[in-house]
Amino acid sequence: MHFYDAAGFARTATIADFYAQGDDLIVFTKRVRRGRSGRLRARRGCAYDAAFGYRDYVAERDFLLACARRFSAREVRRVLAWSAGPGRHLRAFADAGIPGTGTDPAAPMIAYAERLAAPRAAGPEVRFVRAALDERPEAEPLVARADLSFVLLSSIHLLTTPAAMERHLRVAAELLLPGGVHVIEATHPADLTTAGVNQTQWTEVRGDTTIDARFRMHVERLGPDRVVPVTLEVVCTTGKKPSAGAAPRFKQEDRWFIPDLEGWRAIIERVPELRLVAALGDFNVSVPYEHAAAWRLILVLKREA
Repeated sequence: MHFYDAAGFARTATIADFYAQGDDLIVFTKRVRRGRSGRLRARRGCAYDAAFGYRDYVAERDFLLACARRFSAREVRRVLAWSAGPGRHLRAFADAGIPGTGTDPAAPMIAYAERLAAPRAAGPEVRFVRAALDERPEAEPLVARADLSFVLLSSIHLLTTPAAMERHLRVAAELLLPGGVHVIEATHPADLTTAGVNQTQWTEVRGDTTIDARFRMHVERLGPDRVVPVTLEVVCTTGKKPSAGAAPRFKQEDRWFIPDLEGWRAIIERVPELRLVAALGDFNVSVPYEHAAAWRLILVLKREA
């Protein structure tokens, strides 16, 4: 860390106890070209986007492509992002020359994602359509079948029953070309235990704006059906005062269904078009779910011919 401090990097995000108790994740950045800081608009889509700005979307795109190279029988020429949110993964694919479509159930989030994508003057198409995770897109004729599809950021857990997850897999399989893969970033089942990482706090700095975020799985209220309440809270401040606007604070409350690996296997087995080809424990195709350092459950499903 002293090297990065001496080299002029800034500590722009800290996630306490990210890997284990006392083992924080610290993100360093260095400005190489002057850009506009501006104030973050206190809107739902913007706040959500700001909260997850620490994610390395290019690295995650490269991981998804590595999954395709390792487990798929197809060259990736088009992608489909389920619960795409602000669409930053799709734009990372577009920057690599790969067009894609994103689905999201919320019209305001789609509008926000489209605004972010609008400045692209040229390059591969990035398109957004409205759809919940377990339903066909409303504009299905506009959704070309993909070689690679994915649902990230644990969004899959918003489907709170095995039947809903099965519906998602069936629709995902229909929109995936034979030999392609569908990648699910899920929460590690160990995080449902008191010893797991079931609450995190992190801070980001964007110009003169600070984003403080807190996520918690309320494991003390875990039900026998493996459904647990979760909360995400984001607060944006500019300088020493809350950001101007109607709502500098964003709070979302949901319920998540988090199967263990055997539960996932049982759900996947009910969708014969898909086969589980890998269960990974990190954004690395060489780290299996059983690895001692595994902190995610990343499922790779292949579309049968």
